[in-house]
Order: sequence, then structure tokens, then C-alpha cells
Amino acid sequence: TVLATCRPMSRHVVAAVATLFTLAAAPGLARAGRGGVVPPMEFEVGQATLASEAGPRVLATQLQAGLSWAALMPSPTPVDVTVGWIAILGPGSDAASGSTPMARAAVPAVRDAHGAYLDVAVTIGRTRHVRGWLSGRGEVLTAGSAVLTGVAARVQTELWAPVATTHPGSFMVGTFGLSLWAELGVRGRAGDHLGATTAAGLGVRLPFIVAY
Repeated sequence: TVLATCRPMSRHVVAAVATLFTLAAAPGLARAGRGGVVPPMEFEVGQATLASEAGPRVLATQLQAGLSWAALMPSPTPVDVTVGWIAILGPGSDAASGSTPMARAAVPAVRDAHGAYLDVAVTIGRTRHVRGWLSGRGEVLTAGSAVLTGVAARVQTELWAPVATTHPGSFMVGTFGLSLWAELGVRGRAGDHLGATTAAGLGVRLPFIVAY
């Protein structure tokens, strides 16, 4: 199996970090007289791999951002439902030049694909500030003119801290969290070869914040 490494994705990572910083800074901006709202969200970044029997193994960057029920809840919840956006940012066209048509068909499943996802998770253990999640995700993405579908199963460990506070000019309710996750799944075009995917990365959970 040939290992095809991805091109640098630093611009996407920088954009994601800048977005997180801007959202987290909303209360400070409010105190400066600008105001802001941070919805209860979960942001994730990781490295994904698609392994195809018909072609090379391809590395990609996986980004996710979604509205999260557990981020809104300031108390333990046995279930989390997240709806959001996912992007799979893979190698350039030179990595897509597989030796067979099926190999070339497998690569777009991890090349610059983006779309919507729905994730449902249940807790598999919880202490005061550590909890585990087992989740399943369904997704529909576009990669150029192709429409891709995928499913994934994930295990996740999270450090979490509930919050429900009010300050002059702002209030917040929900949960802060920092997590490690790993997943297995399949993704591809309907009727074509499906590629098995693996991914692992980090996640950040932010509560609902209003600053005025």
C-alpha cells in the first residue's frame, strides 16, 4: 500500500483557531461595548485516513463545528445530539492519480469534501470532571460535483466543567469541555467503492454565552 501524505493545511487550521479565539473573546468584546453571542457548540480537529483496497491510503485533515446539546446543559446529560458542518481537507490532485479508476474514485471521498452531519452520543462513564462518550454520526457531503455519504462510530474522553453564571454585561450557561476522540467509519459515493475511514483528534466544547 502506498502512503500518500497530504499537502500542508496550515491555512485551514489557522482559520479554525482564529474562529475559536473570536468566539471565546465575545464576553471581552461585550465589556468593550460591542456585545456578542456564542452558541453552545463543539469544535473538533483531527487527522483522518481513508484506506481503500483499490488504491492508496490517503491522509486528510478533518474539521467539525456543530451545535451541541451537552454544551448547553450545565448538568450531566446521558445523551448528546450535535448538528453541524464537517470538512475533509485532503491532498492535492497529484495524490489522486491512482493507477486504477477505482483508486481515483476513492480519493475524492477525503479530498476537499464538506457538508452536514448529525451525531448522537451516549455517556459510557462519568465522574465529576471526566466522562466518556460513545457516538454514531451520519453525514452528507459534496466533493466537487460528487455527493458523498458516510457513517462513523466514535469513542471520546472528555474533561468537562459545567457553568451557570451571570456577570454585569454577560451571562453563560452550559459546559466547557476538552476531549480526545477516535473513530472508524465508511464514506463514498452511492453505487461506487466505499472507503474505510479512521480518524483521531481533539475537541473543544463551549457553553452558551451572551454578552451585551
